[in-house]
Amino acid sequence: MPPIEDMTPEEIQEWMDALEKEMLRRQNLALFQEKQTELHEQFRNNGMLPKADFGEWEKPEESVDAYGVGDVVTRNGKVRRAKAGMVVCEPSCDEHWEDAGEEPEDE
Repeated sequence: MPPIEDMTPEEIQEWMDALEKEMLRRQNLALFQEKQTELHEQFRNNGMLPKADFGEWEKPEESVDAYGVGDVVTRNGKVRRAKAGMVVCEPSCDEHWEDAGEEPEDE
């Protein structure tokens, strides 16, 4: 991108339009994720989707197998808790997972 002082009014308008479009996308994405999480939790609470058992993370085969808010799994010796609903990424993804303590010792 050239310095703004060197841009034509048309180029500035193109950037402004692109920025406005990106802001709208981000706002809609946040709302979509919020509603998706609510729906996932509602299905879990109604017994339509099972709650994940504490155990080793497994890649969900379908969206109905996705992890929900509060699901706790282990992966590579770490215990992780899902921060959102419909989580299908690995627990190393900090956007959707958080640390949840130490892995229990084998007895």
